[in-house]
Amino acid sequence: VGAQASKLKLTRQLKEAGFENPLVLMKRGKASMDDVLFTEYMEWFGAELVRKGYTGQHILMVDNHDSHLRARPIQAAMKNNIVIFTFPSHCTHLVQMLDVCFFKSLKGQYKRVCKAWIDEETDERKPWISKQIFVQLFKRAWDAACKPELFKNGWARMGLSCCPDTGMVVINRRAILDVCLGGSEKYSDALDPAMEQSVRVRGAMN
Repeated sequence: VGAQASKLKLTRQLKEAGFENPLVLMKRGKASMDDVLFTEYMEWFGAELVRKGYTGQHILMVDNHDSHLRARPIQAAMKNNIVIFTFPSHCTHLVQMLDVCFFKSLKGQYKRVCKAWIDEETDERKPWISKQIFVQLFKRAWDAACKPELFKNGWARMGLSCCPDTGMVVINRRAILDVCLGGSEKYSDALDPAMEQSVRVRGAMN
């Protein structure tokens, strides 16, 4: 009951701060994500695509955490016409958009808005940022960081761009050198149980 009340309260605060349709995930224990939470996220993500009018098939890029390879979230993805694409291990700093360009910008913007808030909006010598104030400041930083050009440059660093004439994706295979992928584990011919299960769910194996 307490966790559910906290979840509802935080969801309300996020909406009041200006986030359109936020999703709050909460879990007890050390692990930050499991297949139950990821399934909940997948259902929310699918509903958001419909709500915003996006049609066709969609690709969701995630790391290869165990929770992403379970049958339940994969079934939810299939139901919502979403293809889950997992990165090679130890490569998110090269091929995950958030790591490549967004987190650094978001951190910088959050420091900026916090300093502006301390200098201009509070008279306390040692101001305390409550959860409600944090959400408001975070929304300002989020809006400042979420710029189309930032993401376009991030995709380009990962080797992906859009052809201005056709709208097709252009792949630059030289954007990330092979030597940079040395930390990634080499794929084995034998699928592990989770991957084998995910392929069966897609109907690609008998």
